[in-house]
Amino acid sequence: MTKAGDHYQLREQDGTIIVFRADGQLDYIENANGYRITAEYTGDLLTQLSASSGDSFTISYSDQGRISTITDQAGQTTAYTYDSTGQFLNSVENSTGTTSFTYGHPYDPTALTSVTYADGSKVTYDYDELGRLQQVIQGEGRDALAYTYTYDGSGGYTITDPSGASTTVVYNDDQSLTVTDPLDRAFQYSYDAAGNLVAINGELGFSASFTYDDSGNVTSQTNALNQTTQFTYDADNLSGFTDARGNDILYGYDSRGNLTSITYEDGTQNKYLYDANG
Repeated sequence: MTKAGDHYQLREQDGTIIVFRADGQLDYIENANGYRITAEYTGDLLTQLSASSGDSFTISYSDQGRISTITDQAGQTTAYTYDSTGQFLNSVENSTGTTSFTYGHPYDPTALTSVTYADGSKVTYDYDELGRLQQVIQGEGRDALAYTYTYDGSGGYTITDPSGASTTVVYNDDQSLTVTDPLDRAFQYSYDAAGNLVAINGELGFSASFTYDDSGNVTSQTNALNQTTQFTYDADNLSGFTDARGNDILYGYDSRGNLTSITYEDGTQNKYLYDANG
């Protein structure tokens, strides 16, 4: 982060600039193509966002400091209401209608228990004594569809859909996980210490493995036939890849990080141009 006058500027790798005022509030965000979103405040409250494209949003607040309305440049307003404490969102209303929310479960008074959408459809949520999601019911009465969740003692769970088909996720001692689908096909997912997916092994010899660089970018992908695709990167972007047959595809970028060309093994190219908004 650098200081320019009474402002502070943070430049991301993709060329995006984030500028803060001296009081720490966001002033504007501008991408590499010059598209800017500017923030305006009343006191400490964000009251307007304006884009260089002409789009804007005006924000108003309740006495409790919660957002009560957001109005766009066309005058379309979305209104928000809350419970008496201001902690829970009760409803969201816009030109399509109102979506409402209810809370409070015997095991967790803060838990979301239902959502009723503008079209009248309803989704209900139930929880077990540990506060874990136990059932999701879509609709009401004879048309209701229930999805149930059961748990093992190691963080794994099973989801059963309205037809009775189930998907099970089991966490293994080696930090891998096994997912068994409704057709009883099991797939094991293995991860490295950084949390990157390094291998998938499944039914009928299915397998895939992955390697990564220090930045977490995938550098190779190998399938069950031992066919490998290699990926290369420049400082910020994927610069190309070589498929299992040895064919190269190269990517070109401008100084703002926009993709400008794709060059294929036979020398043919696709080229891309951008306007001021990217």
